[in-house]
Amino acid sequence: MSGNEARVQAIHEIVNRKPISVSAPKPNSEIWASDVFNLAKMEKALPKAAFIAIRNTIHTSAKLEHEVADLVATALKDWALLNCGPCPSIRKCCLSSSSNAAIKKAPDPGAFFELLS
Repeated sequence: MSGNEARVQAIHEIVNRKPISVSAPKPNSEIWASDVFNLAKMEKALPKAAFIAIRNTIHTSAKLEHEVADLVATALKDWALLNCGPCPSIRKCCLSSSSNAAIKKAPDPGAFFELLS
């Protein structure tokens, strides 16, 4: 087949191809920052006093007590272990895809460590 015949055949195939059906993806508002430990998720995961302290620190740069920082760090770790996202660096915290499935079924964040032993 000459170069011209190949081009003519390629154009013919492009023009006569059948359309592929596709579905619309989720709107950006549903997926944007869905894997972020934001204030709304902190409010659910932290005791009220700790949430107020971290919110105050975020908004006013006030000093955060070490005890509150420890609570926030623990809540973030527990949230991350239960919500391993599509990011490969986050998945490194999970030992395997089978443990990831077990983590999502765990009744409470502390149960993750029972799964490891």
